[in-house]
Amino acid sequence: MLLRIGVILGVCCSMTAQSKDLGVYGEVFPIKENSLIDVLLKKMKTAQQSGLLEDLQKKLQEQTKTQLDESFERREAPRATQYRAFLYDPTLKLGSDLKDHQGKVFAKKGDTFNPLDQISWGDPLIFVDGHDLDQVQWALPQKGKILLVRGHPIKQEELSKRPIYFDQQRLLSSKFKIKAYPAKVSQKGRVLLVEEFGTLNETNESGVG
Repeated sequence: MLLRIGVILGVCCSMTAQSKDLGVYGEVFPIKENSLIDVLLKKMKTAQQSGLLEDLQKKLQEQTKTQLDESFERREAPRATQYRAFLYDPTLKLGSDLKDHQGKVFAKKGDTFNPLDQISWGDPLIFVDGHDLDQVQWALPQKGKILLVRGHPIKQEELSKRPIYFDQQRLLSSKFKIKAYPAKVSQKGRVLLVEEFGTLNETNESGVG
């Protein structure tokens, strides 16, 4: 058995010693994969030449416009029937300690912080229903930022030639507990005055602020 193994190993070693480099025959090409970016650019160029890309862009624009229009027109905006005014305190109470990058506590849980002690509120916020022309006309000459709660702010901005904003999902209206429109939020010292106007010639009748 050992003799047979020795013969086999001897033959293998002999074959290895006698092997030769036979060289390279024929042309050799490197293995190369197409770049994903190149493939996409090629497909985009083809789509552009065929007009498919332009059709896709128009379709996306129409879908975006439809979604915006639905968002702008989605909910009714109650019209104020009487003057209502109240104060909104923006003071915040910390729910946990605040630490700097070194782990040092600079504000403790339970501490209160009023942003109006550090910064000014600035111009009033004026909330109106963009479908009510009287409300829009009432708001335009006033100093402040106009926010539509319904209606198309882009179209209204083109008509009025001044910046018009949109209260998306009525987040600000909800935060300031506004229930009817038109309404205004302005600073009064360390608090905010929230007003709803039943008639458009009203002023602060409640004595608040």
